[in-house]
Amino acid sequence: MQAVLTYLSADEKQEFIKGATILLDSGWPPNFDYPMAQRAIAGLVPKYEGWPTFFAYKTKWAEEDNAADLKRKLALEAAAKKLRVDDIT
Repeated sequence: MQAVLTYLSADEKQEFIKGATILLDSGWPPNFDYPMAQRAIAGLVPKYEGWPTFFAYKTKWAEEDNAADLKRKLALEAAAKKLRVDDIT
């Protein structure tokens, strides 16, 4: 969880902690990310009942999570390119 908290704003950290509390109280192991914590707050994550629950969750949200990961990666690449251009000029 510490790795997740390092790149979040103060408001996002509070939201993550709230979602993490819901997940832990629902029996989930402590290896979740910010989107899962947000979904827990919204009531979109079921109670953890073992691996079948984990795989059902991952299958349900895979497309959305992959799209978000790609968007984040492209934003980071664009920021890196802008930084390189700004360093030169």
